[in-house]
Amino acid sequence: APKLSLSSNQYYFRKVKEGKIEKGSIKLSNTGKDPLVIKEVKSSCDCTKATLSKMQLSGNEEGDLQIEFDTTGRSGKMTRTLSIYSNDSNAPVQIVTIYIEIEPRNT
Repeated sequence: APKLSLSSNQYYFRKVKEGKIEKGSIKLSNTGKDPLVIKEVKSSCDCTKATLSKMQLSGNEEGDLQIEFDTTGRSGKMTRTLSIYSNDSNAPVQIVTIYIEIEPRNT
């Protein structure tokens, strides 16, 4: 069966100034034998976007989940989540938690 494995279920951005788009990524892989199909990635906020390098992974194949966080108009410590929906029957939804601390531009 397909099995979605993440290099981490958390991503920490460094402390940043407001007004930038911060980018990062985590590895994901199919540690099962059957093809893994990622159906959707949903963000908890429109400030956070996720892009997958591949929507389908063969057995033992890896891909990247690119993360973008738009800091415009935001400040302080924030936590957001990405929900990854796949055909992994044991864990059909996996959550990645994103942490960021945004400093106002004028400091």
